[in-house]
Amino acid sequence: MRGINLAKFDFDRHNAVYYFIINAAEDIYLRFGGRNTVSSDAYLDLKSLELALSLGLDEHQKFSAGERDSDPVIPPVFPRDVAGLRENVVLRNRCVECHHIAHFETTVAENEGRLVKKRDMFRYPEFERLGIEMDIPRGLVIKKSSSAAAKAGLLPGDLIRSINNQPILTVADLQHRLNQVQRESRKLPISVLRKGQSVTALIDLPSNWWFTDLVHRNLAVNPLVHFDEEILDDDQKKKLGLPTDSFASRITHIPVEALLEEAHEMEEGDIIVAVAGQSLDPLGLGAKMHIKLNHKSGSSLEVTILRGNKRLTLPLKTSRLVFRRVEDE
Repeated sequence: MRGINLAKFDFDRHNAVYYFIINAAEDIYLRFGGRNTVSSDAYLDLKSLELALSLGLDEHQKFSAGERDSDPVIPPVFPRDVAGLRENVVLRNRCVECHHIAHFETTVAENEGRLVKKRDMFRYPEFERLGIEMDIPRGLVIKKSSSAAAKAGLLPGDLIRSINNQPILTVADLQHRLNQVQRESRKLPISVLRKGQSVTALIDLPSNWWFTDLVHRNLAVNPLVHFDEEILDDDQKKKLGLPTDSFASRITHIPVEALLEEAHEMEEGDIIVAVAGQSLDPLGLGAKMHIKLNHKSGSSLEVTILRGNKRLTLPLKTSRLVFRRVEDE
């Protein structure tokens, strides 16, 4: 990645495989690849790759005939321009790897106060959370719609042509454009081709539509909290006398790192009911994700727990990921 224009060739740096189909002037016709939290090759399929290459040739014919504009010119950004990445990787003549870029881009943003965790930690949201299941071998043909997508009127067999008024050709294009949607947005226009007719729908976005699992993303800005949780449902909360919009996270596992880091004194079976004095769970994502979104790596806070008949307030110290193969100076 040493000589790649990061501003132009933007993608989730933690993907397994990602292709750009371009011309000699580096105009991007389309993208291919991506992943979801279920599998690193969820969107990788030979038939869909063949379809993408065919669509790329169609775009190139349009370009050659003057029917397709060149990409707008944007200021380039190279790995040598990213603080930390330049000193720790480029100038040491190390291989510039994709996850290095993600690490330093986010840490620099954090240091400069530009980090937006909903956007920068949770990159490339999954369209499955909108109720869209793609027929991967057939590209952008919807296989099944449910929840928000079904309510908006999207149907199996619809061929997605654009989202947020941006034309797309592949599943990777869909994910790329979805990533550009503001995380506070509540509406998403989507255009499909249905039986030869163009149909436009408006999806109502749930408040946590952008949420993805962080397991496959090695980000130092992601606070390590050293516990796993089960978020209790409304009935379980009522039995405990808790409001339905409150924290209620039962600790299901505590790794050995909690002891080594002296992170906390919680036990399996404890139920977190407040974080830093706040009992309301605004996004319904649980205590663990609330901490990751609202607290800095390495910071300390207090959590209130239920342990049997006791209500306790305990200290919790988060940790910062020590990033492999680079030194973060």
